[in-house]
Amino acid sequence: MSVKLQEIALALLAEVKKEEGLDSSIKRGLTDLLEEREAEGTDELSQKEAPTSKAEAAVLATQLNLKGQYVKRMSTLRHFGLIGEGEELVQSAVPPPSCDAVIESFSPQELQIAAQYRVPMLILVPECSLNLKVKALDSIKQKMLSHGSYINEIYTETETSDDSIKGWRAYIVEAAHELKPYEGDDPNAPFGDRVSRHKAGRRSIEKGMDRHRYCLLMMETVKRDDPIDQKLFTLLDDDPALSDQKIPAADYDPMNHWIRFNWRYPDDVNVCARFRSSVGGEQLLK
Repeated sequence: MSVKLQEIALALLAEVKKEEGLDSSIKRGLTDLLEEREAEGTDELSQKEAPTSKAEAAVLATQLNLKGQYVKRMSTLRHFGLIGEGEELVQSAVPPPSCDAVIESFSPQELQIAAQYRVPMLILVPECSLNLKVKALDSIKQKMLSHGSYINEIYTETETSDDSIKGWRAYIVEAAHELKPYEGDDPNAPFGDRVSRHKAGRRSIEKGMDRHRYCLLMMETVKRDDPIDQKLFTLLDDDPALSDQKIPAADYDPMNHWIRFNWRYPDDVNVCARFRSSVGGEQLLK
């Protein structure tokens, strides 16, 4: 799409957001376009060799609009009560990391990979339990989240963090609403086979999705009243609950207006299952 057409679409989005009753598929398409616009230029960057210098990394960070995204993520954390005004933490004395610390936590190679995502979104994940994150998420009763989230017992049984925030991890995740299967993924194959194949084919510094990253990604889209995974669902291929018997999965149920952290059998097949890639999170930022 040309720059001129993108500008027209973005202007249209600003106007239609004022109107009620807009078809959700149109709104979602325009929202995805807005997010893609934030990462303008990443298509060209993905064709280049991986950057190795700080200068090249700075260029990528600018193209990914990490500073602008950081401001929006801080607003989301305030919205859900995980931080207060002035970045005072509600649950802990550990403050959220600065924008510079967040950007510097990514390697040049990670930024290069993120530049290839359809909608690369920066998220800041507090180092605490899923329970605390979900409490924050459920505390805001918006029209798209009118009931509490569902968390299956496999998540509580494998929880390793407590309800205090020990620090923060920064990730860039694939945030597109309507994900297409990754290259080499067969939607008609059993979940267990798909997860094994996806992990084996992933780049060495790239990650998948777990409960914590998914919850923070969901916060961002719930805040916009347009949650991800209303028709599809995400396999949590990096979650500690993953086993030979159970495949963790998560989605948003538009009928009951709640977020579900559930699981599937490895032998099950469902063409609506997708993977979400991510990079970062190696450093615990304090």
